[in-house]
Amino acid sequence: MKNKILLSVLIVFAGLILRDSLQNQALTYSSGAPAGYCGSPDCNYLTCTSCHFGDSAVYIPDLITADVPVGGYIPGDTFNIRAGIAMPGHLRFGFEVGVQDSAGNVQGTLVDTSSRSQITDFGRFITHSYTGTHGTDSLSWDFRWVAPVAGTGDVYFWGAFNVTNNSSTNVGDSIYISTLVINENQSVGVNSKLVEGSINVFPNPVADNFYLTTTSDLRHDFGLNLFDISGKPVILNIQRMSPTPFTTYHIELPNELPTGIYFLVVNSGNSSVTKKIMISQNN
Repeated sequence: MKNKILLSVLIVFAGLILRDSLQNQALTYSSGAPAGYCGSPDCNYLTCTSCHFGDSAVYIPDLITADVPVGGYIPGDTFNIRAGIAMPGHLRFGFEVGVQDSAGNVQGTLVDTSSRSQITDFGRFITHSYTGTHGTDSLSWDFRWVAPVAGTGDVYFWGAFNVTNNSSTNVGDSIYISTLVINENQSVGVNSKLVEGSINVFPNPVADNFYLTTTSDLRHDFGLNLFDISGKPVILNIQRMSPTPFTTYHIELPNELPTGIYFLVVNSGNSSVTKKIMISQNN
């Protein structure tokens, strides 16, 4: 009889320990997902199902969105990213996102812009913070991403999302995964054989016309192209003003160009230099 009572006490005690362990783990993850569970190849495709016990992860498209132009990301530019999920009847959510190339290398720089999220593992991932888990039927997190250097190619945003049952344990939650593929804008890529400092543009910002000066000899196989932020070319009227080695070009812009950022690409032979300019016309 004593043995049975002792066994019952041990079972109850073990159950309490397990319950406390699950609650402590759930509370720990409420302040941020552990690094390396966004479902990416570099993470061996691990997701939150490794820690939250429930059904298998379900893929949902478009849980990660970005304001990258249709033509692709511009190397070095900063873009707004949103990760979010809607699930009626739920009040607590979590996420983790990582950005990699096809080989699993981290690409670009994640920038945290809110107290509701945080960067982890030395910049490899972004996840929710303790104050960023509560929402009614849905929740989203906004952050920024600085695009990598030219020549990187396609990048992949991998994300895992946790929709909790609000039980304060890691049992019974639902896990969802999503990916976003962003291409590099090849039309404004940079081949840096031309010396960056040898190309100057003024004034900048630009109204109706501007000047380009260079110490390089661009007489042979020379190209000068202007693209808007979507990669669409702009027709220019170009006039050469002086001979090399200090060559000046006068560039007239078409009327009624939309105000915004443009990219001037100077080509010579197999190399090119890209200059970012701001155009603001008084239309």
